[in-house]
Amino acid sequence: MIKKSNVIIAIGAAIMAIVAIFVMFSTGFGPDKELESVRGSVFTIMFGSSTMGYRPIPGLIVGFVLLIVGAVTALISGFLPGKAGMIGFGLTLVLLAAGATLFAFAPSMYVATNKDLMSVSIPEDITLGIGLILTMVFGYLGAVLALFGAYSNLKA
Repeated sequence: MIKKSNVIIAIGAAIMAIVAIFVMFSTGFGPDKELESVRGSVFTIMFGSSTMGYRPIPGLIVGFVLLIVGAVTALISGFLPGKAGMIGFGLTLVLLAAGATLFAFAPSMYVATNKDLMSVSIPEDITLGIGLILTMVFGYLGAVLALFGAYSNLKA
């Protein structure tokens, strides 16, 4: 029998993963020196921009896909009974946590992918912006809800 609490937890985890995806429309990197970041949103950084000369960053694209798959598995896990639900929520936990963690390494991935765009004479400190930070926060919140869902199915 499907428990209502599992469905609510699954919807909550999926909502957190979807919000993590939607906050990627915000600024990806923090301000450089005293100016706002001109590199664009997380989507612009992740998928590249031919007009700005940025290349796509494969690690961030993998993180994006992990968040999408995590949202889908969260919804499916809410309707699985018992131990199958526990395995589903466990998979959701791993997917969302791994996806969120990849976004923590965005500055180093960006520099490694676009090193020819970086100025050699002027060192640039690229920091995490609000878009990347919120993507990680909501990804981890979804993972915590998935952990709670796995635990509740363990006790069932």
